[in-house]
Amino acid sequence: MSVFSRTTRVRAPWLCVAFLLIAGIVGCTVKSGGYNTTSPPRIRFFNAAYDIGAVDIDIATIQTLRTLGYENSASYVNAPSGTQTVSIMQAGTTPVILQTPVDFANGQRYTQVLYGRPNAPRALTVVDNIELPGSGQYKLRFLNAATEMGPLDLYVTAFGDSLDTATPTLANVALGGASDFVLLNSSSVELRIVAAGTKTVVYDSGQITPSERNAYSFVAYSRGDPALVNGELLTLDTLGSGAAVNSTLAKFRVLDAVVGAPTINLALDGNAVVAGAAYGITTPYGTTGGGAHTITVQYPSAPGTNVLTGSSSFPPGGDSTFVVLGTAAAPIGIALQDANFLPTTPGAARLRVVNASNALGSVKTFVNGTLTVATLLSTTASLYFELPAASYTVTFVDATSSATTLDIPGLALAAGHTYTLFLIGAPGQAAYVLTQDR
Repeated sequence: MSVFSRTTRVRAPWLCVAFLLIAGIVGCTVKSGGYNTTSPPRIRFFNAAYDIGAVDIDIATIQTLRTLGYENSASYVNAPSGTQTVSIMQAGTTPVILQTPVDFANGQRYTQVLYGRPNAPRALTVVDNIELPGSGQYKLRFLNAATEMGPLDLYVTAFGDSLDTATPTLANVALGGASDFVLLNSSSVELRIVAAGTKTVVYDSGQITPSERNAYSFVAYSRGDPALVNGELLTLDTLGSGAAVNSTLAKFRVLDAVVGAPTINLALDGNAVVAGAAYGITTPYGTTGGGAHTITVQYPSAPGTNVLTGSSSFPPGGDSTFVVLGTAAAPIGIALQDANFLPTTPGAARLRVVNASNALGSVKTFVNGTLTVATLLSTTASLYFELPAASYTVTFVDATSSATTLDIPGLALAAGHTYTLFLIGAPGQAAYVLTQDR
């Protein structure tokens, strides 16, 4: 079933007392002595803020939602009428990271999209009430919540049509902005997003079929790649339905960390994509399909013989690193989701640490003698953190024995860049790989 499948509209009849029914009353509103009864305002939320994480939401003093995770949308909830403050906190905490006033009107429905970075959270609020179209048509608007992206164009075309001579369906929607609605004929289509004024595709829905007699908000949001976005479809029904429309595009790179195997070849779904990747070297990011893939690894010295076969999923609209590690006799693979945002602090660098070895055990990471990353298990990654641009001594210490696993003097981190520091190798052969990811 298409992600655009129509949700049956639920109609809750309001029973009005017969003697109060008079001509001209719309929506069964009853007014007497200042008392006003009508359908209350309603609002739903979509969390598009990757590194803010799960959030709690209050409206005025009312606890409204708890632990709304990244890429999750919540159905409509009732809100008090009038101008109210919507407060957003990181889940389980009390400090408010963002407050926005919303003028709630009786009978109206709203959507608020959270986006931005921890130091600059933002919210885009739109009104959802709209007259639904008739048979064979649907309405669509475009919301840009793609953190670190500029204005975007949206193309709605027949599947496979070239964009070379096409005109954007909705053009030049700025970050934090929303387009007007357009009325479109219901048929199988392809949605593509490009940087405004270009033909460079940063999102591709593949073939989808919108449902007739419906209206939608299509949200572009970021998964951490500076040149890709993903999409969320919010249906303007009475429930507040929402579903991801994942991009067919993703990016990934490969790190050869196999001890004793100088180079590797790697194929996705039977198609060769990496040839002769050298030990301790990461390949550049390449574009592939988002979602699940079958991965096979061979050694150039034994073409046709798979030494590793498995499956991995690359986040649509995002970046991944696939690390092949272990020994030449028993290689294994791990997939890491990369978040290549810029540092939030001026003059800082952004860094994460990956224990890309299954032979060195758990480690702690010290930066200039200060414990910075607590126990990091084998084949796992730390969270990203920021440091002032400088050269550092980074020391990996065995989490059990406190013996030094590897000492790295003079590790240079430049301002305005994002890095990954990989610990690779085996006992007596520990090494590191530092990659500038952005």
